[in-house]
Parts: sequence; C-alpha cells; structure tokens
Amino acid sequence: MFIFGTRLFGKVDAVPGLGHVATKFFHINFLPLIPLEGWFVLGQEGNQWRGRAIPMSGKSVLTAWMRFVTFCLGVALPLFGFIAWQDGNDGSIPMMVVGGVCLAAFIATYFVGFISRAGLERAMVLAGHLEASPEALEALRRKYEMEGRG
Repeated sequence: MFIFGTRLFGKVDAVPGLGHVATKFFHINFLPLIPLEGWFVLGQEGNQWRGRAIPMSGKSVLTAWMRFVTFCLGVALPLFGFIAWQDGNDGSIPMMVVGGVCLAAFIATYFVGFISRAGLERAMVLAGHLEASPEALEALRRKYEMEGRG
C-alpha cells in the first residue's frame, strides 16, 4: 500500500509566540521527495495547518531529508547489527554504534538551537513575511533580548 500526497516536513526556525518554518513536500510513504514550497506555520493540528507561504528554506529542506535518513539508519543499523552479532559477525558492534549515533543525530535536530529556533535576525525576517506592525516587530526584538538571544 502506498501513501502519497503533500505534507509539511522540516520544522525549523521556531519563533516564540508566532510559529515555525516548514516545507511542503510531495511524499511517498512519508519519504519527503520533492520540496514544493516554504511555509511559515502559525498553527497546526494533525495534517491541517494555517500559515503563510514564504520563500523556500534550504535549512528546512535539508533538515527534512536529514531527519528521514538518520531515522531510517538509526533503526536499521542496530537491527542488522544485532542480527549479525547473533551470527557471530565481528563488524556488528560498529554497525550498532553508528546506528545509535544516527538516532542521536535525529533527536538532536529537534533540540539543537541553530536548527530548531530562529535567531533574532531570522525571526524579524519571518515576522516581516507576516506584515507585522512596527510595534509587533519591536515587541519581538525585546522578547529576544530579554531571553538573551538578541
């Protein structure tokens, strides 16, 4: 059975109180294949989202592909390594270690600041795509400065 269509992948550059950047991909079985357009997502429930189309983000596209690859390798390598280890293969331990590193990399993409959160300059650009008022932009700037991220 094939599941295909469009879906958002590559969540990056979160702006506190506003939203995040993601890329709408054509996918087959949740494999993000062809990036179609960039989005600044203001809200999302399941497969439904609201937001504004923005220029495509290379960071979002690469993150989507990297998450897919690291997840697949992180699941497959330890499994195949364990099977090889059961058969007495000496190369199985490094395979399991590399798989563990891949899983750690997958998880890290959701928490590493330069991937998951927008810096002040990027947040201002994204707010500009929303046609935010000068007052809203100043409030966003103050929020970042108070958090020590300005």
